Amino acid sequence: MGMRETMGNKRGVSVGLAVALLVVGVGGIVWQLMARGGDTRNNVPNEFFTTDDGQTFFTASATNVPPFDHDGKQAVKAIVYECGGKQFVAYMERFTPEARQVMAYTSTPKPAPPKQANSKMSPEMTARAALPPPSPAAARDASMNGREFKRPGDKEWVRSTNRGKVMEIKSITCPPGLSGTPKAVLP
Repeated sequence: MGMRETMGNKRGVSVGLAVALLVVGVGGIVWQLMARGGDTRNNVPNEFFTTDDGQTFFTASATNVPPFDHDGKQAVKAIVYECGGKQFVAYMERFTPEARQVMAYTSTPKPAPPKQANSKMSPEMTARAALPPPSPAAARDASMNGREFKRPGDKEWVRSTNRGKVMEIKSITCPPGLSGTPKAVLP
């Protein structure tokens, strides 16, 4: 007798086995989330950023929403490529002030209230705790339409709604003097 016939004849065992597998799967997911404190935003990788129009770049947490202050200068996201063994910033990305506000809200955990009655939160944390969350539609719109792009050396930032110009900026070629096929570099 094959496995199919055995399982068909013992329906209670089949259902019990299916339920047990489901419980183990859900339990594994819950256990992983609990091990992280339930907040997966703390396990975010780094990204490249620049403060000098792409001349140099550094890594920082991807939870930073550009533009942000880094050592007294405005930092924006740097998209880094490599040609002929030399890394370069192909283009930069930032959010408009309005979109940045929405994205900053969604990318940072809401502060916990003070544990002691006499402890105080900073004014920034108090303001953040009092804000209502943006709607999913506002977050999606900020992510899609609230970005700006530019290449190093360009004077003007281009809104993400200008799709043709953005595609031009994102069309990567090797800088003069370098040959090969541009390859994306991850931090």
